[in-house]
Amino acid sequence: MMKRSGMFLKNLLSVLAACGAGCAGSGTGKEEKGCPMAAPCEKMTGAADRAEKRDVYQNEDCSNFFFRDFKPGEFIAATVKNYISHSIRGGVKGVLLNPNAMRCFYRTSAEGWNSIWDGCEVTPGGKIFFRGKEIDAHYTQGIGNAKRFNEKGIDPYAIWLDTLRRNGVEGWISMRMNDCHNVSNPEDPLHNDFWRKNPQFRVVPGGASGLDFSHPEVRQHILTLVREFFDRYDMDGFELDWMRSPRYFKDGRERENAQCLTEIMREAKKIAAETEKKRGHKIKMAVRIPSRPEFASRLGFDYAAWVDEGLVDMVTVSNFYPVTDSETPVEVWKRLLGSSVRLAAGLELQNGPRPGGRHYRNTPEHVYGFANQFYSRGADAIYLFNHMYGKTGIYDLTRQEEMLRNSASPSILRSVVRRHVQNYAALGFSSGINFGSNLPEKLAGWAPFRFDTGKNTTGRAGFIIVGCTERKGILSEITVKVNGVECGNAAPPPASLDFGSHTAWRVPANILHDDDNMVELINNTDVPVRIDSLEIAVDAEK
Repeated sequence: MMKRSGMFLKNLLSVLAACGAGCAGSGTGKEEKGCPMAAPCEKMTGAADRAEKRDVYQNEDCSNFFFRDFKPGEFIAATVKNYISHSIRGGVKGVLLNPNAMRCFYRTSAEGWNSIWDGCEVTPGGKIFFRGKEIDAHYTQGIGNAKRFNEKGIDPYAIWLDTLRRNGVEGWISMRMNDCHNVSNPEDPLHNDFWRKNPQFRVVPGGASGLDFSHPEVRQHILTLVREFFDRYDMDGFELDWMRSPRYFKDGRERENAQCLTEIMREAKKIAAETEKKRGHKIKMAVRIPSRPEFASRLGFDYAAWVDEGLVDMVTVSNFYPVTDSETPVEVWKRLLGSSVRLAAGLELQNGPRPGGRHYRNTPEHVYGFANQFYSRGADAIYLFNHMYGKTGIYDLTRQEEMLRNSASPSILRSVVRRHVQNYAALGFSSGINFGSNLPEKLAGWAPFRFDTGKNTTGRAGFIIVGCTERKGILSEITVKVNGVECGNAAPPPASLDFGSHTAWRVPANILHDDDNMVELINNTDVPVRIDSLEIAVDAEK
């Protein structure tokens, strides 16, 4: 049974008392001391804004840096340092560095784990073979680069941690707890020896799945790498990323096995405490778990016990992939977790109305929309997953640092263009837990949609933007109402807001208001139409 003890029950009663009565708060954020490379942020904002500044955390995954073209002379420490400078200049509070998937992107000594290049044969021509088969060009690039840096004696993660600390930015290690990339292909070079040699320890024995944490052998395998991370890296914090990937037990057996994950949490906290004595400084502990409390508990994450036992300093609530959960109940999480734990709201890179539908990447304006919404509902921070500098990030990388700086500033969020999207909740690999899309598969007749735009919306003009790749012309036959007021005729959206196949309706000033706004779509034809995206774009403040 999952533990329900004093502090959590007190917080739960507070939630029940407050829900429906306006429990969203402004949250708190500590003023950043700033770093030399983040001077532009300090110049942009005044003392009042610095006092209310929120925290932005950025996840740097194990592959983005390595899967790119390097010139022969770039396999040096300066290349590594320069890469992380984008985050430093962006003024983030912390960067969570992920050194592992099922394999590690450094030279590991942990038993049962492998470095990404282990077992690979490199030909004089640069081709790479794994288990007798040539791997594709994408893997060849990433694996080859990671191997080359190692041969030069360079550990990027150690360099990044040192560089971040020297510039006043927290450097974390983020461990993917059960990465399931490409498990349908047992010969894939991403899989480690433990997974390959122990099919009986998988959630689906012998099948395409991650590891089953009900087995003691699996938990020891995981803790072996946890210990190596603490021994190897001088970090400011350690994150257990349970969202990669959230299926740790057989479907339906999660709650009865929840203590297995709590056992790992306790042991990781113990290792952190021992390491703090050696390093002489605090090491924060964090987790990333599902965006909805009921999803988290049903999947075996006993966050109540973790908070009550003091095992976590920060909790990030997040979708699995690929979209941000636009209905993340931040104010409920804030009440449940209490004041002793910092709450970060997770953002994914893409947007889309339904699983399997059309998806498109965030722009900075989408990030501003989510940040404003989540801060308004009480988040202490936002956590950017897959928003890296490179192939996995926003398309316009020239705006990356601007996006990071602005996302931490409530005063800037009050004044810039923001985009608010209808997305869905995504859990990943677990079965039988229902979570629906807000948008119907086909729009026939009338349908209402609720948008939480957060504070700083009242009086602003904007647009309702509808995407339809199926039959764009039919959108001219749709009536749009916002908070009961009919908008003007359909027209192409401003170029800065268009991804193609979009139609916009102008929302005059003084129609939108803070928090929830109601949008109604009325299909005036007899032909149902598929809606691929739905947004409110809030104009910049004049």
